[in-house]
Amino acid sequence: MSLCGLQQTKPLACRLWPFKILHKPKYGFPHQAAYYYGNQKLFVYADLACNGLTFGTPTKEFTRYVIPEFIEMVYGKRQRQFKSTGFLRPVNPFLGLEL
Repeated sequence: MSLCGLQQTKPLACRLWPFKILHKPKYGFPHQAAYYYGNQKLFVYADLACNGLTFGTPTKEFTRYVIPEFIEMVYGKRQRQFKSTGFLRPVNPFLGLEL
């Protein structure tokens, strides 16, 4: 599995990809894309070019934790990702152990 080596310094666009968080429906399917965050109705779309997507009904974990994390990054309430990305642990190249 390969992960981005820039996890801590990725630009916002890279941290959000493949998702777009919009205030108005833009790509159709407004009922399926609608997501309520507090009292705001937002629309969440995924870029179909991402080959890591699984299509179907979102899991409860994705809906409850991942989407809000993306929204908080858009609004500047959060910088770090926990649920919406993978992290590489540093490895000591001499011992092969995780640091």
